[in-house]
Amino acid sequence: MQTLQGPKRAIVERAFKNATRLGLEGVTIGGLAADLGLSKAGVHSHFGTKEGLQEQIVAFAIDEFTRIVIQPTLSAETGLPRLKALFSHWVGWYERYGKLDGCFFVSNATEMDDRPGAVRDALVGAVQNMLRLICELVRECVSKNEFIAETDPQQFAFEMYGVILAHHNADRFLQDAKAGTKAQRAFNGLLTRYTRQSRSKARPRA
Repeated sequence: MQTLQGPKRAIVERAFKNATRLGLEGVTIGGLAADLGLSKAGVHSHFGTKEGLQEQIVAFAIDEFTRIVIQPTLSAETGLPRLKALFSHWVGWYERYGKLDGCFFVSNATEMDDRPGAVRDALVGAVQNMLRLICELVRECVSKNEFIAETDPQQFAFEMYGVILAHHNADRFLQDAKAGTKAQRAFNGLLTRYTRQSRSKARPRA
């Protein structure tokens, strides 16, 4: 995690909020200077280039996501409780940062998907790390016999990530008031699909 203090932290935090709403390409050093009442040269001195600023914004977003989602998740009991905690905290991230301006990662993944470079690589790495974490938690569920042995962690991660993306789209774009309820129902259904067989096998035959 990066350590930012003083004026630089204030600049990056404002830039992060602007990038959530406008996209990374919509954030400019001149615009930040105007927002914060600073000189353009003063803002420029902290980052050097627009790409340098964008890299700092992505790093800040990853740190915030780690603090709000990952760290509380890892405090939960291993297995199914931890997997459920990840989903809950992930939705909580959206509730904190997404209601007004959207989700930073969803918005900028779309914007940067065909723009190769260090900024795109950082965003891709952040999403891949999340998918790896889901896979790890699913393996814990399998090892504790909470999921069926045939569970494919990568497939589960793909589907869980899909629920998160669908929730964002339904709530933000479609303005579906029931988006949160539907997302929870979809996630519960995903869990049930991977646990139902193990429960049925456990029943004694008549």
